[in-house]
Amino acid sequence: MNSTFAPNLADRLGAILAPLLILVAARFRTLGPLTVPLWRHLARAQQRLACLIALLAAGRYRPRLRDQSGRPARPTVPHHFPRHHAWLIRALGSEAAIHAARLQTILADPATANLLATTPAAARILRPLCHMLGLPPLPKPPAPRQAAPPPPHPHGRAPRAKTPRPASRAPTQPPTPKS
Repeated sequence: MNSTFAPNLADRLGAILAPLLILVAARFRTLGPLTVPLWRHLARAQQRLACLIALLAAGRYRPRLRDQSGRPARPTVPHHFPRHHAWLIRALGSEAAIHAARLQTILADPATANLLATTPAAARILRPLCHMLGLPPLPKPPAPRQAAPPPPHPHGRAPRAKTPRPASRAPTQPPTPKS
């Protein structure tokens, strides 16, 4: 990724999320009990994006590998935000629509599209925000690959399946007649 583009992208996204945070705080009466969780969610998204872009600019970003250990995922606190598309624009009105249009312009930039295609973490951060603001969904990362089939047998044939042998028994003798 172009290192001069990364700080520019961080500034551009910050210029959208900071006023959106101010708008959410100013409309606390409209949003009611959603105000604080929404503000925290947006502030955390802004912080995560800034950190991710700084790592990309420094060349230190390493994608997180999927957990293959079979451990259950860490429990998360669910957000009880409305689930319908563009709910934040319906709640906040035209001022939120302006921020949505600005974000859509940034996402339409080819360099940003390349970033989202190569960095799944950025798309994971922006996907809920796009849903809240009524933007088209971001592409999801490809599904994890299936496990590779076992290597072929070195002699060119498949090994015979081992069948379990019955437990060894003493040979049975015919019953002796009682006299």
